[in-house]
Amino acid sequence: MFLMKYEEFSDYVCKCLSRTFEERGENVRVLKKNITKNNGFVLTAVTVCRENYTISPTVYMEDYYRQYEETGNLDGIMEEIYSSFDERMYELDADIDTYCNFEKAKDKIIFRLVNRSRNETSLKEIPHLPYLDLAITFRWVVNVDENGISSVLISNRDMKRWNINIQALFQLSMENTMRIFPLCIENLFDMLNRIYDYGGYQNVQSENGQLFVITNTIGINGASAILYPGALERCFDKIGSDMYIMPSSVHEMLFISAECAENTEMLKELVKEANHTVVHCTEVLSDNLYYYDYKRKTLDIVH
Repeated sequence: MFLMKYEEFSDYVCKCLSRTFEERGENVRVLKKNITKNNGFVLTAVTVCRENYTISPTVYMEDYYRQYEETGNLDGIMEEIYSSFDERMYELDADIDTYCNFEKAKDKIIFRLVNRSRNETSLKEIPHLPYLDLAITFRWVVNVDENGISSVLISNRDMKRWNINIQALFQLSMENTMRIFPLCIENLFDMLNRIYDYGGYQNVQSENGQLFVITNTIGINGASAILYPGALERCFDKIGSDMYIMPSSVHEMLFISAECAENTEMLKELVKEANHTVVHCTEVLSDNLYYYDYKRKTLDIVH
């Protein structure tokens, strides 16, 4: 079976989308461009731009191309891509005046945690606060639904236009992030059972060393929840001791009682191994292991 190369595939997607929208009488431009995502990885994006609309839906080609390599079902993949655009075309309508007007935009400003060294170049252009080996960045939420979160990264230019300092931005984003993405703390295996409805996970729970997850209620970019006031104290309440915290991805962190984890080197290796073999390159948060001291109320990197 003949398969197109990656560049041919993405060009083909653009041509098919242009033709389909044109047949529907839609006045759009279909653009292909490279976009730098989290951790400095560059992905190929296809965007459908409509006249007089500021924000346009975008899909990334990498996952679709892998699906094409595995199945060869080009027609089915094109239908899936088109449906993705069709569903989102009118949901992402956002007036540029809303974003430029701080009073209109402020209730949707949130924060996220990213790896500081892996995003060193992009961090020069955006407001951020250092936190351990991480950085707190800020975004403006466009839309939240079952397909995920659409948001705009806030730049230094936005800060100047809004005439706001970074501490005020952080405080505002804290209130919004906690409201839009509430805290979720759960036993790891209970979470797996709930998501996948697989009771067999109960058989592998440890009586002493249970793993817990801290994230948000939608499970997207939930690692940032460790910054919520009182969040780490609530984690302590779950296990009753100091804890080791493993940044498993940008979406969540795992924690375990320090009393049940004697081999910290093994925990460090688990984090690194997962990042290199399981976690998508754009979703890696940190290779480090953290330790939370309840009495001191501190979170530190384990060296």
